[in-house]
Amino acid sequence: MSRDNYLLVKLYKVGLFSAVLSAICWIIYILGATGNPDLRVMEDPETFFHAIQNARISFLMYGWGGVLGTLLVIPYLVAIYTSIKEKTPFGLIVLVISLVGIVLAMIGFMKPLTLVYLISPIGLDANPEFIKTMQIAVLVMGEVVEVGWFIGSFLVFGLGIGLFAFLALRLSIGPNWINVIGMIGGISGVIWLAIFFPFLETFGTLLRLFNILTIFIWSIGLSVALTRLKLE
Repeated sequence: MSRDNYLLVKLYKVGLFSAVLSAICWIIYILGATGNPDLRVMEDPETFFHAIQNARISFLMYGWGGVLGTLLVIPYLVAIYTSIKEKTPFGLIVLVISLVGIVLAMIGFMKPLTLVYLISPIGLDANPEFIKTMQIAVLVMGEVVEVGWFIGSFLVFGLGIGLFAFLALRLSIGPNWINVIGMIGGISGVIWLAIFFPFLETFGTLLRLFNILTIFIWSIGLSVALTRLKLE
């Protein structure tokens, strides 16, 4: 095996490993998300901050699962980009779009971690005159962060994944059915724009879970195919 092929095999193995770890992190994210209280319906500020503290584990699973799950997307997208970069110039554009989305999404996933590590302790110790103002500030900050969060999630888990799967399908990289699943998953990623198109929320939970599941299958399946291809 040539040195170049050896390095590619290593890169594809790293991509496969990161795809599996990312899937595990997304499972943790889903488990955490299902246990989070809806802070927007809590009018009493003391109840608001106590709810954050009481749901600490869920918020941490939600936040760290999202941060690490998103961060671990980078190695396998770079590996996939490497497999197509000499065949099409559009691969670099899609990679840049995805990386911008990853940065925005990771900033968004820092929100629950900030609530637990910083906001909640300050809120619980705040003076009665200040605590209501702080609650309002936290809610407003959360709404602002979520706009970037959802845009970023769409860029990477919708547009980025969908386009990478489309390019891989056109270039016959990996099994066609794997890339078709990736394209379908990318299309379902439109749900991350529901903040701008509320009618999408009719299928919100279902589409989010479908988006995550199809990305599991595509990222792991294509990474396995790339590794085997170079080993042969």
